[in-house]
Parts: sequence; C-alpha cells; structure tokens
Amino acid sequence: MNGRELYDNLCAPYPDMKVLFMSGYTANVITYRDLLDEGMIFLQKPSSIQDLALKISKALGRK
Repeated sequence: MNGRELYDNLCAPYPDMKVLFMSGYTANVITYRDLLDEGMIFLQKPSSIQDLALKISKALGRK
C-alpha cells in the first residue's frame, strides 16, 4: 500500500485528518502518477527541519 492508498482508507472514518505527503520522488513524478489531488501538501525528501516545520504548519492550517 502506498501513502495515497493509506490516506484514501483513513479519510473515510477520519475526514478531518491532517496529512502531509513526503517522498523522495520529485513533485513532477508525484503529479504525473496522480498520487496527489490539488491542495494536498507535499514535501520532497530530503528536506530541512525548517521546510518540514513550514509544511506541518500549513497542513495544520496555520500560516
């Protein structure tokens, strides 16, 4: 099961779940494979602690 499949299985019982997708693949590959919908938050690995903190804040709805 990939991350998108896990998300799809969990979003039905937990529709307000906050999600941050992370991958070593580039954003172009992720988009090409249709793994993310518009508005889903993605962080490419490797990443810095600062980038991780910013993406977590965004996923939680903070600015």
